[in-house]
Amino acid sequence: MGVSCVAHLLKALLLLPALAFSQMSAPPLPALRSLELISRHSPHLEQVFVNFLQEPEPEAVLFGIKGALRIRDAKALPLLEKIARRKFAFKSPQDAHSALGG
Repeated sequence: MGVSCVAHLLKALLLLPALAFSQMSAPPLPALRSLELISRHSPHLEQVFVNFLQEPEPEAVLFGIKGALRIRDAKALPLLEKIARRKFAFKSPQDAHSALGG
């Protein structure tokens, strides 16, 4: 993955939580932290994370991104690059917060 794709992916990781979790009473941190318990050598989970990357909900996509990066899923790379190139609806987390009535 090129440097610009990595930069876009990092931007996505920073903005997605603000967009997706701002309406929830408690962010699902235990679910995201649980990914750290998965062995990096878990190829049997590749399709699971690819499926999450294809879901419409931003929370599922974030889980898929973190999971695919955890196990270094080569099958997920085209989807990760596609996500990294997407335009954002908001320029900053504050814009998202304002749009949601905060």
